[in-house]
Amino acid sequence: MKKTFLIGAIGILVIIFVCMAGCVNQQAVHAPSATGETMPIRVITEEFPPYNYAGPNGNVTGQSTEVVNEIMRRNGVSYPIGILPLDKGLADTRAAPYTAIYSLAVTPERRDNFTWVGPIGTYTMTFFARNGSALQIRNIDDIRSAGPVGVVRGDQRVLVLQENRVTDLSFCTNDTQCVKRLAEGEIPLWLGSKEGVAYNLALAGVSPDAIVPVYTLQQTELFIAFNKGTPETITGSWQRALDSMYQDGTFGQIMDRWQTSGPLPFRPEEPNHPDRAVTLAAVTALTDTTLQGVHYLLRAMAYTGDIRSGDPEKIVPLLQSVQSDNPDILVWYSYPNGTYFTSKGQVSESLVDRPYFPTVLSGETVLGYPVTSRSTGRLSAVIAVPVMEGGTVTGIMGSSVYLDLLTQKITRELSLTPSTEFYALTGDGHYVLNSVEARILQDPSLLGNQTSFGRAIQEIIQGTAGTANYDLEGTTWTASFVTSPLTGWKFVVAEPGPVIP
Repeated sequence: MKKTFLIGAIGILVIIFVCMAGCVNQQAVHAPSATGETMPIRVITEEFPPYNYAGPNGNVTGQSTEVVNEIMRRNGVSYPIGILPLDKGLADTRAAPYTAIYSLAVTPERRDNFTWVGPIGTYTMTFFARNGSALQIRNIDDIRSAGPVGVVRGDQRVLVLQENRVTDLSFCTNDTQCVKRLAEGEIPLWLGSKEGVAYNLALAGVSPDAIVPVYTLQQTELFIAFNKGTPETITGSWQRALDSMYQDGTFGQIMDRWQTSGPLPFRPEEPNHPDRAVTLAAVTALTDTTLQGVHYLLRAMAYTGDIRSGDPEKIVPLLQSVQSDNPDILVWYSYPNGTYFTSKGQVSESLVDRPYFPTVLSGETVLGYPVTSRSTGRLSAVIAVPVMEGGTVTGIMGSSVYLDLLTQKITRELSLTPSTEFYALTGDGHYVLNSVEARILQDPSLLGNQTSFGRAIQEIIQGTAGTANYDLEGTTWTASFVTSPLTGWKFVVAEPGPVIP
């Protein structure tokens, strides 16, 4: 009897094993694809509408999901997509090769832990409050004092809040939970996305008018992140498939369907600028003239009796007067100990640990140092001059030039065509200006120096002036670059089309 039972059990196990092997083969492995993907990729995402979320039938849907599915279709594979809490998904992706997670923003902490494919979209970080709330949110200081901010645990938004010294955080599993807690009065603020709020309200069963946006922080791009152990043949094939989607218009069609934003592909019917060199000179000159104008303004203020007095009762009214005439910049005054004031009064944070601060204290001027403003949370370029009294630095007169508004000014005043891209790079290779605003202060070498774009960026950073050719997002670009004598930034104007010798 025991022997018969054992033989029967073994037979059942063999049948189960054969069935399981067949199921796995059908769902993940298939035959080797045209791109050489013989090992299945485990694809993970989080609940983050409208980019990725569980639909009514339980299947994962969303704008980014549609992009990922199209990439897989073009590569001849089809892998199941699982939804996990973000911190769990990140941990699983770091732990195992042949694992990918999307839609993910790049942070300094994440940057070297993954291989990146993208961008696959953008989203706008926005603070929301309950409708009818008495909160007055004008800047980051108001957010710091408002009470706990709801945010998804492990998300890039946590790091952005911490960088802005917002430390009173209330963690949620996903944005839908944050929306519920906000609507029920458990938290006064939620840092969500402008693009996803309607979806999260619907999923939470909350009325569309229950919450309102109160402050926009920044825009960022979203990527697919692969475990570093995933072969380049796979990650490269995913990037090439995405690039082909840019090129043939499929990516733009997906964005249109979901009514969200993404990298804008070149549209062949748009004419190129007649002279790239002229455009480059104009972009550089307009930027330098704008920054130099702010510099001269600060120098003039530093010589006034009100500023040299060091008395906040005299300094703040002057800041208010200048600020009202210059909405594209933030004007501030700092003591040598880092305590500083804006037109709204003293700021709770200190500037003493800013890398540029010792330079100004030594009596030198700083022109165009890129930062995230501690008083507004906006991406900015700092211009600062010393306030001198008897050969001693008694204070600092400074300004934070908003980089998104400067970018918009360049586009508007020079009437650039949508097909023309411009950007400026700092000495360490970060974007300080970019016609695609979501890229400002990002590192363009993110996708690796093995690409023609990565090599072109290195050529631009190391050179003084010249031209470079590269492929990016399915388009061939010809770029001219020059170094600003004022800031040292590398200005670039690029146009799509055939490579010009």
